[in-house]
Amino acid sequence: MRVLILGGTQEARALKALLGDDAILALARTTRFGGADGLARYVREQGITTIVDATHPFATRISANAQHAGVRVIRLERPGFTPQPGDDWTYVDTLADADLPADARVFLTTGHHELETLRAHPAFFLVRALTPPPVLPPHRELVLAKGPFALAGELELIERHRLTHLVTKDSGGPDAKLEAARKTALRVILIRRPLKPAVQQSAATPGEVRLLLSD
Repeated sequence: MRVLILGGTQEARALKALLGDDAILALARTTRFGGADGLARYVREQGITTIVDATHPFATRISANAQHAGVRVIRLERPGFTPQPGDDWTYVDTLADADLPADARVFLTTGHHELETLRAHPAFFLVRALTPPPVLPPHRELVLAKGPFALAGELELIERHRLTHLVTKDSGGPDAKLEAARKTALRVILIRRPLKPAVQQSAATPGEVRLLLSD
């Protein structure tokens, strides 16, 4: 058995720790295969028998490329966020669909994608990203930071900037900003996950993947 794990998620790293030398971890942000053909070539050269797609739920391109590599594909994907009683959550397909009033003060953590749709929006945006986006809303403050984030820090940001809304992706997993939004009664707008290519086998935890690999 020779496994290629695609992704830089916590689940991907945990699976690599479980499988040890039987697996190669390809971090999504640093590994470049050269498209579907390049990935298929790498799979052949390395003798890969199974690809585990543990990429971020919103990383669609590499997931599509994995389907053309000619080997078994297992998707490892954490469940989406689950609202609790009293949560004020709205799901939308794109950032452009988010209904934000002109006087909103928005905590925006969706990354670079679709920020151009807010180019002329009158609301205030606290934009948190890993790297500076090429386009930003006119009324904003940019915070460059990498998680995980602590609840106390998220609460402090919300209070200091007098935020009223949280706009984020339905990435799933433990999330301090959603807990902070719950404690401060922020309205939450979640970007739905995009559809990924269908796979024959999927799992929600690294342990489930290991069981599938043992079949």
